Amino acid sequence: MNVKMDYESPMALILSGQSELWDKKLKLQSYAAIRQRIDLIVVVAVATAFEMTLRAEIFVRCH
Repeated sequence: MNVKMDYESPMALILSGQSELWDKKLKLQSYAAIRQRIDLIVVVAVATAFEMTLRAEIFVRCH
């Protein structure tokens, strides 16, 4: 019944904004099985207030 579970991904999950989950929980040995199934980790740099203002201005001009 669960023969395909080892080589097929039954679900894709995106955790956005959950850096504390990686930093604290998933590094624990008890979560090793979950950690092994993570394919991609992306860390996005925080935008400065100037960058956010500039992006907002561009968005307003384009829409």
